[in-house]
Amino acid sequence: MTFATPLFLLAVLAGIIPLLLHLIHREKAVEVRFSTLRFLQRSVQRTRRWRFLDHLLLLLLRVAALVLIALGLARPALTSLHHLFGRGSTTAVAIILDNSASMALLDGGQPRFELARHVAEEVLDRLHEGDSVALLLTGGRLEGEQGKLYHTQETVRQLLAQSSVSMERADLATRLHQARALLSETEATQREIYILTDNQALSWAGLKPPEGEKSTPEIPVVIINLNREPAANVALKSLRLDTPAPAVGVPIQLTVELVNQSITPQQNHLELH
Repeated sequence: MTFATPLFLLAVLAGIIPLLLHLIHREKAVEVRFSTLRFLQRSVQRTRRWRFLDHLLLLLLRVAALVLIALGLARPALTSLHHLFGRGSTTAVAIILDNSASMALLDGGQPRFELARHVAEEVLDRLHEGDSVALLLTGGRLEGEQGKLYHTQETVRQLLAQSSVSMERADLATRLHQARALLSETEATQREIYILTDNQALSWAGLKPPEGEKSTPEIPVVIINLNREPAANVALKSLRLDTPAPAVGVPIQLTVELVNQSITPQQNHLELH
């Protein structure tokens, strides 16, 4: 439970005021014995008990009223209600963010990487207090604050704001293996992996089933494809001269190899000058 204005919690001390007033105005009657009223002693004792309970109940109600007013001014908010109904269930999430060069392309008038960061923010918004999350960028090594599980979303949001597109290719297979290993060490009841990528074919090179998958609980993997408008992504991979000794005016023969990095088949016409 959190409080929007915790300073008002000091007003809870006002609950002592009714108790002090009760003690100050408490009067002790002078006891005078009359022989003719000795038969009413039992009735007086019974009435005294009821009056004591009545005054005690009234005192508790006054104290409770002041305490509740102070708590209301502090504006409490129950932030972990899901733990109450979910019996303490927690979630551990690993977000794999593709920051390869192709993520800088405009897709629908917006860079794919900006859209990926927006989707990552939505994933963070779904988490609750006590959940843990890690951010893994596909470009570069996992150094510093990357690749660690955090129980505060603010740290991951700062890492997300500082991330940018790199010139390296995405190695989704390696990052997926690292995310599985990271989540397998947690005691969270729910584990999820989100992959935000434009799904280039080269990014999945070397993908293999995780070792020991049969002995570890299955971790759901959600792939969010940000390639809404598939475009040609064909590159020149190699060029080999097959003519042993090129001469002027003599035709030569070249062998050229192209590689298609997009998720759609391509038919391209190549011209060499």
